[in-house]
Amino acid sequence: AIDAPFVHFMGRLENVGAIIEGCDFGVFPSTYSGESFPLFILECFAAGLPVIASDVGAIREMLVSETGEVAGALISPTQDKDLMAVELAEAIRRLLCNHDALDSARLQARKRAAHYSINKLVDKYLEIFDSIPVRKTA
Repeated sequence: AIDAPFVHFMGRLENVGAIIEGCDFGVFPSTYSGESFPLFILECFAAGLPVIASDVGAIREMLVSETGEVAGALISPTQDKDLMAVELAEAIRRLLCNHDALDSARLQARKRAAHYSINKLVDKYLEIFDSIPVRKTA
């Protein structure tokens, strides 16, 4: 068990959005190389929060725009937990100690949220459906 006064286990929550909105950024230190599309990252983006995450799976694609701007920070996906903790702490320090960097990361998070909006998804599906030839049956 963790014995730290700043760690609060909240158990299962129905509405994590309210908790996320009260944060400065999200943290997703995964070592799973198959991370495909973590919904937690999308929840953070929807709240305008940058994310500090491991550079595994498709996470880089999610955090980095086509022009190279990062909606937070990427850390190496090492299996060494102590090394990962140090790198994570350094990424947190960089964002918290540099207001311009944090503001830029927040702006990028809002842009990434727009990139992954449900409206864009619907438009893509409609585009695909519209491209399928319709066969008439007798």
